[in-house]
Amino acid sequence: DCSLGFSIGTNHSNTFCIYEQPEVQWNYQDGTRTDWFGMFYGAYYDSAISVNWFYFNSLTKNPAGQKSEFGSAPVYFNKPGVYEIRYFTNDQFISLAVISVTVLDFTECGTAHCTYKSCGQYGTCDNGSCLCEPGHFWENCSLGCSELSILTSR
Repeated sequence: DCSLGFSIGTNHSNTFCIYEQPEVQWNYQDGTRTDWFGMFYGAYYDSAISVNWFYFNSLTKNPAGQKSEFGSAPVYFNKPGVYEIRYFTNDQFISLAVISVTVLDFTECGTAHCTYKSCGQYGTCDNGSCLCEPGHFWENCSLGCSELSILTSR
């Protein structure tokens, strides 16, 4: 079977919230040991900024000895915008498949930091906001201050 299966997450709209970690899945029996994944920030990869890449068979920047016919790996989005995720073959810039992904910020998702980030040892997550203990503030309640601070998404 020479068909290529390439997808991300279980969200069929390919829209995710910032700091989500969906998985890229691939299935390609005719691949090579140097097939690789490229993630680019911007609408078109040839003019976009490369964010991350790895070989499918090792999930690193060094290929392993055998090809990887199928598998999955988490991807991490650190800022909102449009990304392209591409399947490249044979250690070249020959793109066999592309996934366009839209990443929303906290406001668009209706979500605050502590859904995805810890409030640290000096705070608790309360309805999507970090509620810091007296004397602490910042996103993870790690910095000191003189009053109670509630941090919400920006």
